[in-house]
Amino acid sequence: MATVNETMSEDVARSELDRFFSTMDLQTTAEQLERDDPDDYLRIVRAVMRGELLINDDGCPVFQPRMGSGEPITFYEPTGASYMAMDRVKKGSGDIEKMYAFLADQTRTSRATFAGMAARDVKVCHLLAGFFIGG
Repeated sequence: MATVNETMSEDVARSELDRFFSTMDLQTTAEQLERDDPDDYLRIVRAVMRGELLINDDGCPVFQPRMGSGEPITFYEPTGASYMAMDRVKKGSGDIEKMYAFLADQTRTSRATFAGMAARDVKVCHLLAGFFIGG
């Protein structure tokens, strides 16, 4: 699975993901993710291996979008307000707008941060949010 831009081994990347899952008390592991959803596993582990997704000292993911000149985005542990942000989205809005409301609150940015992001980058952000929203 080596890539040209690889900055760390897959084993180290898996270990970092497991540290994130453990710190945030998420009920998954890199091994379980690889088994249950190999495509998501590859996307997120490759982002870590390339150095685009780091886990900071607090266990929070920090993502550096590949496209554009965006600043790194920290995915803090969500609060109740992060989940409530989805309810504040205008009635009739779709799931993506609700996801962006959640992400904006969690990352302390704005919905526009994600709306203007290239698909390859926003997919990583969706995965990170999904760990908190999905279960």
